[in-house]
Amino acid sequence: LRFNVETGEMVDLTEKTGNYMYLTFFYNGMIYGFDEGVGFFKADIDLNSCEEIERIPYSEQFLGSRFFTEAYDDEWNKIGIEIYDMKTGESEIITNETIGIENDLYILYVDENYIYFYQEESIYLGDRLFKDRIVPCTKGNDGSIYRVNHDGTGLVCIYEEDEFEITGSEAVISGNQFLIKGQNIRVHDLQVETWDDGFLVGTIGADGKISELKPVEVVE
Repeated sequence: LRFNVETGEMVDLTEKTGNYMYLTFFYNGMIYGFDEGVGFFKADIDLNSCEEIERIPYSEQFLGSRFFTEAYDDEWNKIGIEIYDMKTGESEIITNETIGIENDLYILYVDENYIYFYQEESIYLGDRLFKDRIVPCTKGNDGSIYRVNHDGTGLVCIYEEDEFEITGSEAVISGNQFLIKGQNIRVHDLQVETWDDGFLVGTIGADGKISELKPVEVVE
């Protein structure tokens, strides 16, 4: 469907052309998407010409003509960051070794200078009581937020808090404000305690680091 925000007119492009795809993104006047079980497609903006192409490593994290995704080897092990350029059709792999990390990374945000990410790592918090049994309690990451240059150099930890856990898949930066979804978590007297669960915001200081993350205030 295509909706004209000025005239209020809705056009069913599939009905007109017989073509259909799940939309993923638009680039340079073209529509890109896929059909489950069939393949990846590119179409003109009116959906008249629809052709199957090789799958493009797209993601929610992009800058200009470049997509930033997690890179995998042939056995689907994460090995670093892949940067795919729509203009050239070329991919660049930045390995974990180049970045200087050992664990799987997840990209949170990309700006003109940096790639922001966290590392997935099972962190033992302590033992908890669960259904009359004592079981170990863990969190999925160490709560640290990192940044690295687009070429994989200059690794910096911009936020670190032992009791923090990142629970969202993306972050947002607006000016010097850093927004992310997470929670504080710990085990005390065999009980799991969590607080400040939800969207948190912190200020990026002159040194590029965040000293504190606080719950977002909702203004009604």
